[in-house]
Amino acid sequence: MSNMTPQDIQRIRDALSTARMSTYDLAVVAGGKSALDLYAWNAEISGALLGPLHLCEIVIRNAVSDALTTVYQQNWPWNPSFERSLPQQRKNELIATRNRHPNTGKVIPDLTFFSGKTCSQTGTLAVYGILIFNVFSQTWARNSQTSRKGSISMMSWMQYGNCATA
Repeated sequence: MSNMTPQDIQRIRDALSTARMSTYDLAVVAGGKSALDLYAWNAEISGALLGPLHLCEIVIRNAVSDALTTVYQQNWPWNPSFERSLPQQRKNELIATRNRHPNTGKVIPDLTFFSGKTCSQTGTLAVYGILIFNVFSQTWARNSQTSRKGSISMMSWMQYGNCATA
């Protein structure tokens, strides 16, 4: 950004908005990078995280699908018990999505409700318990002391933090 004119810098700042740039203005240290340099660095770092974030999303989505398969069988999107466990908005999304796709593998990427909110909204404690245990059990098992504490923490998290049944 150092070889831009002050007018170029102002045009870019105006295009990005004063509200957006104010955070970076506050972070500028005398003699350090400019707010625009910090903004560009933040964009670069954010871009570098997109690939790993994408992979993380797929792994989590597949882990949720595996947990749902454990509880509701392979064709869980068509399982009436699973459908009944969902609030109406999520049920509508599930029905619309499964009507567009012939199999579970095609349904998964189109559903938007694989999130922590789903757990607390639907009361699917059993499903998330299986998911959390499967995902984290190997980490907890590495250390026998941590394993016991981890299991207790997992149950506390599910019961009191995020998966309280409705």
